[in-house]
Amino acid sequence: MVNKCGICGKFINPLDGIKCTKCDGLYHQVCLKLSPGHQVSSKWRCRSCKGNKLDNKGSSSSRMHSCADGHTDDIREDLSPLLQVSSGNMVEEVRQVIRAEMSSFRDELARICSTISDFNNRANAIESRLSTLEDQLAARAMDEEVRMSTIEERLAVRGVREENVNLNGIISQLQTQLNDREQECFLCDVEISGLEERSGENLINMVSLIGKKLGVDLDDRDVVSVERSGPRPSAVEGGSQQRSRVVTVRLTRRALRDELLRAARVRRGADTSGINSGTPRRFYINERLTRLNKQLFYKAREEGRRKGWRYVWTSGGRIYIRRGAGTPAYRIRSDMDIEKFFGDAIV
Repeated sequence: MVNKCGICGKFINPLDGIKCTKCDGLYHQVCLKLSPGHQVSSKWRCRSCKGNKLDNKGSSSSRMHSCADGHTDDIREDLSPLLQVSSGNMVEEVRQVIRAEMSSFRDELARICSTISDFNNRANAIESRLSTLEDQLAARAMDEEVRMSTIEERLAVRGVREENVNLNGIISQLQTQLNDREQECFLCDVEISGLEERSGENLINMVSLIGKKLGVDLDDRDVVSVERSGPRPSAVEGGSQQRSRVVTVRLTRRALRDELLRAARVRRGADTSGINSGTPRRFYINERLTRLNKQLFYKAREEGRRKGWRYVWTSGGRIYIRRGAGTPAYRIRSDMDIEKFFGDAIV
């Protein structure tokens, strides 16, 4: 807090001024017409505080106050020359104010540095915990591999039919679990087929145009990655035309992927007109499936077509079949399920 003299209004050092014991006001000794080093009573009060006290006691007390404080008239007469303060004192007072402000600034800066240091320590602790979790996951994956290797070794050494059946069941179960986990990684992915492959193509722009054509607003921020999957195409028999590879798109949200699939089903038959030059071709958008699920889906469709089952579809990376409207739906998890639901083995 900056202190000022109650008479001249200039800055004053609390140690150099005289302080009123009632109102805590500060005054220069010069402004009070006192010589340097003058001893002041510990119960000294300023003129205003004395005047308030004397007003309560009556006019006679007021006259006594005027006699006791003989400097009042002199102070009023000398106010004008006392308002001129030397430049040296003014500079010193400003320096004291700046020192106080700089000291406060340093304290605040030290507090901020301490807070930043605490945040850095917390971030390091989080990184350490993440590293530990990654090591644990790697160890678990290694244990799974060791476990499967152990099962295969037992199958090769014992050669017992009953144990082979049990172990094959365990392996099948583990493969199913691994397949399900791999499929969960594709919950935000779609595959677009039927897009002509060209050198230097901009796949992200192509996906955005497809989204607009289907009524789904897609921009660059909604696409995590997009690429052509599979080996380079080879020439089709009887001509030089090549079969284009599938475009795999990973979106930021599963809800956005589901919206794109619904729009593709509603606008079934959409083609590439307005997306790229050349002859318009129909394109198809489907869920991205694992290699095992693709094989099962293909077998289920072929067998369903042969047996007259009307519905074979995927939802959330899972394969379902239904004979007709109003009949129960079944989920296909393995070749055994295809044999079970369709009635006989598939060659």
